[in-house]
Amino acid sequence: METAIKCMEYGILFFFLYGIIMSLFSLYIKKEKNKGVYKQTNSFSVLIPCHNEDAVIFDNLQSISDSSYDKSLLNIYVICDNCTDQTIEVVNTFKYSHMNMKIHCIEVNGGSKPKALKECTKILKNNNLWVDDNIVVLDADNRISPSLFDTFNREIQNGSKIVQVSIQPLNNKSFVAKGFTSAFNNMNRSYQYARNVLNLSGLLCGTGYSVNREVWDKVGFDDCNTL
Repeated sequence: METAIKCMEYGILFFFLYGIIMSLFSLYIKKEKNKGVYKQTNSFSVLIPCHNEDAVIFDNLQSISDSSYDKSLLNIYVICDNCTDQTIEVVNTFKYSHMNMKIHCIEVNGGSKPKALKECTKILKNNNLWVDDNIVVLDADNRISPSLFDTFNREIQNGSKIVQVSIQPLNNKSFVAKGFTSAFNNMNRSYQYARNVLNLSGLLCGTGYSVNREVWDKVGFDDCNTL
């Protein structure tokens, strides 16, 4: 019993020290290498799970519209999971005013984000629409950088099969929101950025990531029950 307790104590101490040591690398300013010019070749299926998101989905789609990436290489699937507000109407209105974008509204009865993603991918596969090179997952309230898809495209051409970008919350209106933002920014810097400095893999954080379609199918991303 005493041995087990000692092992637990050493384990906790190890992870505590690991976190401290890892966070020290976040102080390093990593010099950006010459990114060069990469031809826009990769196609993306952009999956956006929604449940009553009519207040934010327009800004999400507008940020994608403002993207510098070739819109013919983007298929945007807004997954409407039991939406009872105006989400579908907002999406359709945006769609018909942006005919240069391929926006699809997929209605599902999921009940959670993972289940909504699973139902959507099943529909796409059954209708032979699961054809794009990579799968991107965004939250409905995300507003992406104009260079997001170019970044994905560059990293993919450099050999990455899975790419997680940095996430920065914008909501600082309440005390709780400020705490969430602080925690998220700390995680981005002290863990994700620090691991990037060391050329280690980061963590997928539920949104803002791209996965190669063949890897998605092989790993079984669409059969996950959690983010």
